[in-house]
Amino acid sequence: MAVQQARSEVTQDSYDDLPDAWREQVEQARRGQEASWSLAQSLARETADTYEDFLDSLFFYYGENARAAEKGTREGYLVLANAVELAQSSRVKVIAMLTL
Repeated sequence: MAVQQARSEVTQDSYDDLPDAWREQVEQARRGQEASWSLAQSLARETADTYEDFLDSLFFYYGENARAAEKGTREGYLVLANAVELAQSSRVKVIAMLTL
């Protein structure tokens, strides 16, 4: 009878310890989950910041090229206007020489 009572006490202690062990495992899992979530958020934030920097560089590059093209167009127009003016003045001189 004493052996059976000892077994029941050991079994009861084991059952009492089991919920505590499960609670500890759940708490450890929760802490691990929170740490993983924090790492995932940090990684997502860094990725978004890097992508934003990349897009900013593309827009900057596009803007610089657009300004350079606009400047080149203006300069090209001035060169063309000067060439037309020169051709017209030369034409006037040629016509004046022919009418003499």
